[in-house]
Amino acid sequence: MTVSVCRINGMRVNGKMKGSPEMGKVKSALQIAQNETGYSYYADVEAGSKYGRWAAAYDSWSYLGANGVPYCAMFVSWVLYQAGVPNIGHQVVQINTETMRNAAASDGRLVPFRDAQPGDLILYDWDEDGRTDHIGFFVRETENGTVRTIEGNTSRSDGRGDGYVSNKERPIDNAVFPYLMRPYYEDAGAFTPGSPVWDGETPFPDYPTGQVEVDGYWGARTTTALQQVYGQTVDGVISSQDRTWQAQNPGLTSGWNWVGDAEGSQIIMEMQRRYWNVSPADGLIGPTTIRAMQRHYGTTVDGVIDEGSQVVMALQRDINAQFRAAPGAGGKPGSGTPQSPVVQDGYWGSGLTRALQRAYSTPVDGVVSSQPIEWKAANPGLTSGWEWSSDAVGSQIIARLQRVWGVEADGLIGPNTIRAMQRYYGTTADGMLDEQSSVILALQRELNRR
Repeated sequence: MTVSVCRINGMRVNGKMKGSPEMGKVKSALQIAQNETGYSYYADVEAGSKYGRWAAAYDSWSYLGANGVPYCAMFVSWVLYQAGVPNIGHQVVQINTETMRNAAASDGRLVPFRDAQPGDLILYDWDEDGRTDHIGFFVRETENGTVRTIEGNTSRSDGRGDGYVSNKERPIDNAVFPYLMRPYYEDAGAFTPGSPVWDGETPFPDYPTGQVEVDGYWGARTTTALQQVYGQTVDGVISSQDRTWQAQNPGLTSGWNWVGDAEGSQIIMEMQRRYWNVSPADGLIGPTTIRAMQRHYGTTVDGVIDEGSQVVMALQRDINAQFRAAPGAGGKPGSGTPQSPVVQDGYWGSGLTRALQRAYSTPVDGVVSSQPIEWKAANPGLTSGWEWSSDAVGSQIIARLQRVWGVEADGLIGPNTIRAMQRYYGTTADGMLDEQSSVILALQRELNRR
């Protein structure tokens, strides 16, 4: 099994809590961590890791956002911060597992393994040298002598690859230290030893059903969630697909009905019509449809769905976003619409940017960063949240959209990108975004249909 060593020796980030956030709950933290599974350091289009860039911005230490910096402790810090839970030692950003262990000991936050509860932080010593190397969220102990966890900067759940956020199942003796660390959860102690706890797969009862693991494999569970989202008959089956495509698409797993005389599937037809812009919408998953799907999500366009497929991960994140957006904590599957729909007014401001950032799984701050200032006056449809610069380097969300629109992904919104966007949506291709822009309206409508 491939293992990522996450130790950073001799370093400590002094990011004290800026104020005291309301203490969050165990379930919130674990759900946030679970929603991150499938993230890959190597698939990230920006330098460093998502969690390292956050840590660098918070503590004004650019090193943390650089390539090659282990991020397991920063992943834990990011999750706790998002959940409103003070981190070990009351440091917002922690990067050193030894520092965390010492702080937990000083603050009485060490927990014997026999009393471990979901949400505790589990430490590993790969070198067996008495120093910690890696950290993750403890989920539960199984009956066969393993622990289930959610970890950052590790291999996938099947042991392949590296640099992922993954669900893991490890022998208990991998965690050589007899204690775990317990963050400052509001409801610490809500679980008692021997009581039913989360199995690491089934969503918590007070979270929307339908959440899927972001693992890049499209099986019956992913299909079931899609069918729930779009209000179709739920059976977990993609019916009547051409068996000649099966071998070349190993990322399509359980629940696919491969036949010699294929007629197509209703849910594939729905996706072809609604999002992937495939005509005719024949309900078949062949190379043409896969390429359209890959263009839609901005991944490599090769017409095949491999194991651990990036485009399937994007689809799975989209599914999870649909359920998280459902009204209430336990909204009816398939009823999910954003709690705050994008205003369809033809202006691209910070609200539209946030919606796009959520849809394409980039950091959500409502800002389109570092755009050339000379383009500002010519595009009055671009309003709040645009960062104009004389030395522009581009924005991650624009780069993701450029891949969808079929233009060089440099992160800059200039005339070439605007024309590509206009051609994509079938509006006048003049390379400008005017007030009440028809192409921005088209983008807003698409987001509200998600």
